[in-house]
Amino acid sequence: MREGRPQVLRDKARDLADLPLHWHFIGPLQSNKVKYVYPVAELVHSIDRPELLEEFAGWAARTGRRCPCLLEVHISGEATKQGFAPGEVPEVIRRFREDPNLDIRGLMGMAPFVEDQTVVRAAFRSLAELFRATRDLAGPLTNPVSYRWE
Repeated sequence: MREGRPQVLRDKARDLADLPLHWHFIGPLQSNKVKYVYPVAELVHSIDRPELLEEFAGWAARTGRRCPCLLEVHISGEATKQGFAPGEVPEVIRRFREDPNLDIRGLMGMAPFVEDQTVVRAAFRSLAELFRATRDLAGPLTNPVSYRWE
């Protein structure tokens, strides 16, 4: 199951705790809302700044549980979208790759919302190229994930 609002994720996970569900958080995340997401999410798709990585490392140190996450990369050029600038990603990986409290599984990006499919494909192509370029920085992934939402 996926959810994009922290408190809704917390409530749904609590209400459906008896079901074998895997929760993914896909929305923007504020530092003060990590407490709602971290305990229940099996993957967070929207880590868009170093402060959130620091928050996740702190939660892991306190709880003993590492919550897997994806770095959100701003590939659309749209002001309404968040994420690390593509040029920032290598440095973020270098900075956090040795932290035993983090489980960064890969990259996520949102293409621009346009009709022209060549523009959309180019955005995702740039994300794939960035992933290939930075994968060597992180070393081999121990738990790679691949998800495709229809």
